[in-house]
Amino acid sequence: MRNLQELFDDPQLGAREMIARVEHATIGQLRTLGVPVKLSETPGAVITAPPMLGQHTDAVLARDLGFNAEAIAALRRSRSSSNEQLAIATGCSLLVARCSMSVPEGSEHASETEGHHIAMEIADVRKRLVRRSSAQAAGG
Repeated sequence: MRNLQELFDDPQLGAREMIARVEHATIGQLRTLGVPVKLSETPGAVITAPPMLGQHTDAVLARDLGFNAEAIAALRRSRSSSNEQLAIATGCSLLVARCSMSVPEGSEHASETEGHHIAMEIADVRKRLVRRSSAQAAGG
């Protein structure tokens, strides 16, 4: 079994361009795994580091969930005492929206029913997170 250092030092992985180097906002240069599938006409590439927690929350709320700036500000004030909770709630909302859009009402197909079940579970987790963050914001 290899450790991470041995993995990143493997010459075969280097030859296959499986180790990508990107600049991260807080840790500097970061080595990460590259794109495993090599396509000649549409090659993939790792071009950015993973985002910081909450870095894209406002963009996701606006672009994917249709929130305007005022609604985002209100959400920050009323439903979240931390960036982490807002990011989790946003992710849950986005997953619910995407799952709900792909599940026809009254569907009898197993995969669609599973998608609906997952969407409902995510919605429940989001509700609990919102309640918890609201209680924390109120000092409870």
